[in-house]
This record gives sequence, structure tokens and C-alpha cells, in this order.
Amino acid sequence: MATLLVKFTDESQYDSTTARIIYTDSTPSRWTNVFSKLAQGDNCIFHSSSNKLYVGDFTSSVPNVSVTFSNIRVADITLDDFLRINALIPETLAEFRRPQGPIFKDNTIDISLIYNTAVNSDYISFYIVKQGAESKLLPSLIEGDRVIIIDLNNRIFELYKKENGLLNILNLGHNYFKAKGKSLQELKEIVTDLERPNHIANIQRIEQGLLNSDSYKFPSFTDYYNIMHNKRLYSQIPPSGGVSMNTGSNDNISNLPIKPALNTILYGPPGTGKTFHSITYAVAIIDDLNPDELIESSKTEAGRKAIRERYDLLFESGNIAFTTFHQSLGYEDFVEGIKPLEPTPGQQMQYDIVDGIFKSICEKAEKCLSKNKIQGNSFDYALEQLEAEWRNDTSMSFELTRENKSFTITEFKSKNIPFKKASGGTAHSLSKKTLSDLYLGIRKGFPSGLEIYYKSVLDKLKTYTDDSLESDKSSNSTPCKFVLIVDEINRGNVSQIFGEMITLLESDKRIGESEEIRLTLPYSKEEFGVPSNVYIIGTMNTADRSVEALDTALRRRFSFVPMMPMYEGLNQACDGVNLCSLLKKLNNRLIILKDRDHTIGHAWLWNITTIDDLRLVFKDKIIPLLQEYFYNDYEKLGLLLGDRFIQSEVSVSNNLFAPFDIGSGLRNQYTNKTLYKITDPTSWNLESFNSIYKTKGE
Repeated sequence: MATLLVKFTDESQYDSTTARIIYTDSTPSRWTNVFSKLAQGDNCIFHSSSNKLYVGDFTSSVPNVSVTFSNIRVADITLDDFLRINALIPETLAEFRRPQGPIFKDNTIDISLIYNTAVNSDYISFYIVKQGAESKLLPSLIEGDRVIIIDLNNRIFELYKKENGLLNILNLGHNYFKAKGKSLQELKEIVTDLERPNHIANIQRIEQGLLNSDSYKFPSFTDYYNIMHNKRLYSQIPPSGGVSMNTGSNDNISNLPIKPALNTILYGPPGTGKTFHSITYAVAIIDDLNPDELIESSKTEAGRKAIRERYDLLFESGNIAFTTFHQSLGYEDFVEGIKPLEPTPGQQMQYDIVDGIFKSICEKAEKCLSKNKIQGNSFDYALEQLEAEWRNDTSMSFELTRENKSFTITEFKSKNIPFKKASGGTAHSLSKKTLSDLYLGIRKGFPSGLEIYYKSVLDKLKTYTDDSLESDKSSNSTPCKFVLIVDEINRGNVSQIFGEMITLLESDKRIGESEEIRLTLPYSKEEFGVPSNVYIIGTMNTADRSVEALDTALRRRFSFVPMMPMYEGLNQACDGVNLCSLLKKLNNRLIILKDRDHTIGHAWLWNITTIDDLRLVFKDKIIPLLQEYFYNDYEKLGLLLGDRFIQSEVSVSNNLFAPFDIGSGLRNQYTNKTLYKITDPTSWNLESFNSIYKTKGE
């Protein structure tokens, strides 16, 4: 059954006495593409400029002349209200607002439901609500209402629809939900650039509404659509010009300008692919790609393989580094610290200042930026050549031109180069970091007191020629962006690990920015800043610690991107079990019994193909996690899983306890208390798993 939707401009074609519409249109293309497809059983929906709705049944047609519909019913309704009818899926029908020809919908539309909705004015509403406040809004919603969840950074991350008393994700796809992943500020910048004053005012109303309350209700469908879904609006944004990755995905995803946040945390409940997609985000940042597009492509085997291969190359080149935070990790591991060196036989243990993973990647990034600004040799190459020459002749000397004297190098250490003055003194050394900054032009002035020594070594370094440098520049195969992935970022003591680096993470405090800040590090005493081409991607398990519990200074400097359970890609026919429905039902119950942070991700069910696989993952993964969620409150586990998984074991009686007659009656508090147990996993079969999401009689 199909439906013809028509913007009705000539209402004289409606005959109220016969309840018929004879719609005339001789346009050849419309007969080819629309009218010729109509068949018995199809119906129609007409909406007129006088705000009337006409619904009826297809009767007959005169080719290239007219189409007749009978049993016409009429109701008063504005166009905006017409597009607030839930059964029409307003977001996908918004094109009906524009003056255009008839639309042929080959999916079933219940015109009686459409008519009754118009008569009774049962239109849905559209809301934006702050994350965590959904439960307060839920009782006031009607079936079909749309709710957009916005995170702590005012970033839009998911669209929900009220169904059967719960909020379920409404998956319209990237082609419709255009505002997903953007902040209100970013949306305002877009419409400002496009000079859309009405849209600017709309967003300002949303911002003001969310200042005064936890939620904002759109006054109309048009206001909601223009900001969240308007394909015509977003299509006017010029593409980024970035290189696209051919991953075999044919999804029609808009190529919006890409300006990734410098510091991002992917957060969500267990098993939602946070670590999995941190790799995707890292590749997207370095290659100037849209992370949402790569996430979509990673759902295919070929797409994930391409992303993983690219990640491995970037990891080997040093553009990506990976670490995991834990309680034992400290500032000395992350930034710099005094560490023991590899022991040398016959010598005492030696210590030196060693760079941590964050400082190392920052120095690589700064050198990369400097290479792009200057013409010359590679500092690392020049230093290697100097050390090699010195090891062949440790007596080589460096002239001090102003004093007609010379000095010699005594050793090459990891951070500095000790030397012996002409007078015999050995208390001084040259910092490799300072030499690098001078060589690359990052630093202009020499350290006071040691200027002549730095200048002599610097002149020597500039005599070495790196023949590979020009070929590297011409090939430009290594990008100049660097990403540090921090898995489980909330597992470590963030304030202790980052230390003063917290200040340097801000975008305007980066090297080269308007408010650039450099600090003196406590161990090496070197000046240090964070380059603007260093990105941090963290992952955080919300079931372990909620976003609100994180250090306030950290939250202010990071953008938070939610990673929620994905249902669409799950096996819907796993030996008779619909894994999509199963996980969705479990999570809807978990939101009520616990909260949205304590749901279950899709990862554990993603590759499940048999009932045996499902039984094993429930036994070893899902049920132990649920026991932890509810602290072994088996009654709640029973409400979640049902009596095929949780059963009563024994009722407590007075005879269970030892004789003790002088107590205060504590014994009686436990009388008839029920103890529960998890049923034998070998008994879990098709009916057991279907009972989780199927009500009796289904």
C-alpha cells in the first residue's frame, strides 16, 4: 500500500457532495514517476493553503489527465501541525513544506490515524534536555515526542523518541540528523556565517531556555527542524577539502567543515566502543576526516581494516601514541622524571632525567612545526652525526672565538651534553632541548653565561647535511599533527599526572596562540609549552565514574563526546533471538532501575551468531557486570532478566539461626526473607532469551 501526498492549491477539485477529489495534472514526468504507480488499495493525503487536510482512497485515473480519490474526509490543521503528526515521521517529510509536486510514499501510512490525530489535535512536541534530566521530563511527554539530549558542553549527541513509556533512540541517520555532534555555539556560528537572523534568534532562545531550566520546548516543528535537520541549510556549508578515505562505504554523509577539538573525552557505559573508536578519532584528526563518517565505515570489515592499517602507520611514525592511566601512574611517567638508566657492568647505578610520553610527543610536534617554517637540516640527524664524530675522536675540541680558547665534550647524556672548559672545569652542560630550539629557530636568545659554548656547538651542528630532508619535504608523507590516546583517563589521579600541564592544555595557551604560556619544568628546568598540533583523546567508562565526578579543571578543558549503545548492527536472527530487541529492552530497564550511565554496550553482542555464543557471553560478561551494578540485589536482577535467569532458592526461617533468647528481636527481621540464585546457564535456551524482551502472548 502506498500514499500520495499533495500540496493542494486548487480546492475546487474537491466535491463535498460526493466526497471525491478529481486531481488534474498533465505533467508527463509526474505521470511517469508518480501517478502511474498508484494501484487499488493506495490512498492520499492532501493539505491545502487554507489549512485543511483531506484524506481518502485511490479510485481510478485517466492517464496523463487526472487521478480520482474517494471517501474523502476533511479536517482543519495548519501545515506546522500537520508535520507534528508522529505517524508521518516529520523529519523525513519536511520536504512537504516546500512548494513542489506530489510525493509518492511506498510505505504504509495509516490515513485514519492521520485524520484522527488532526481531529483530536494529538500532535507531538520537540524538546532539548540537559543530560541527566531526562527522567524529570519523561512523565510529561506523550507518545512520539522527540527529545534531544545535550551534554555538559552543550553538544548535541542523540535524538530520542518516547515509545511505550520509554525514551528510545530515533535513528534517522546522518542524512537527517545534521546537528548531531555539534555544540549550540558551533550551530550559531554556522547560521551566522550564512546570515540567517531567524535561525540565530532560534538558537539564542534555546540557550536562554536552558539557562533557566533543564529543558527547552521548541514552539513549532519548523523551529526544531531548521536547527536540527535542515539539509538545505547545511548543504550551503563549503566542504573542508580534506582527503577522503575509500573504505567502501556508500553512505550519503555530508562533508561539513572539520575542526576537531584539541582535547576530547569519549565517554559512555561499558562495551560501547570507546577504545575501539579512539583509534578512529585519532586517524580522523590527523587525516582531516569526519570522525562520524569513519565510524560508519568501520562497521564494515573493509572499512575497519583500512582504518586500522592507517593507524598502525601513524603509530610507527610517531604521530600517534597510546597510554592507559592507572593509580600507579604519575607526573614522572607522563611529563618528566628522574629514572634509573640501564645498568653498565662494573659501574654503579646511574640516574637521569627522562621524558614522559606527553612531553615526548609535544617535542615531536614542535619540531614538526618548526621544520615547516625553516629551511635547513634535521636537528636529530645533526646531533646524531656530532655524537658519532665525537665517539670516533673524544678529544675533538670546539673553538671559543672571542677568547681564542677551546673546550671539549665529555659525554652525551639523554638530556644534556656535559663539557670541559679550557680552565678544566666540568660543572656545566649544554641542554639538548635548548640546542634544538636554537637550531630550529624556536628560541632566539642564548642562555646567559654559556652563550659562547652554545654558539660553538650550534655552528658545528649546522655543518651536517641531511640528504633525506628534501625528499621528505617533497613527499610530505608524514602529517604534522600528533595525537595522544589516553585510555581509562578517569582511572588515574588526573591532577597529579598532568600537574601544571592542565593550564597548557587550553587552546589559547598553546604555543603560537594569543595567550601562549611556557612553564619551567621542575626537573630539567627547561622551558616547556604545548604546541597547537597536539591532540588528546581520552576514554572514560561512566559506570566506573560519572562525568560530574571528574576534576572540574579537566572537564572545562575537554570536549565530551558520548558513545552510546548501537543497536542497528546487531544480529536480529541469532538462532531465533533478536539481539537488537534484547539489548534495547535490557537497557530501557537499566535506565529505570539504575541510570543511563549503567547500561550495557553493544560490543559483547556484536559478533554473536549462535545461542551457544550468547549463553557464554551472558554467563561470563553480562551477568557479572549486572551483579556489580546492583551489588547483588537479586530482586532487581529478576526485574531485569526475568524468572528464567533468577529464581528463589530458600526462605529463611527461625530454625536457621543459633539459639539466642536474650536478643532484641533481630531474628524476626529475617523471617521469611527470600534468597535468590542465578539459574544454571546450561538451561538458558531460545525461550529463556526471548522471554527477556518478549511479553507474554508475543
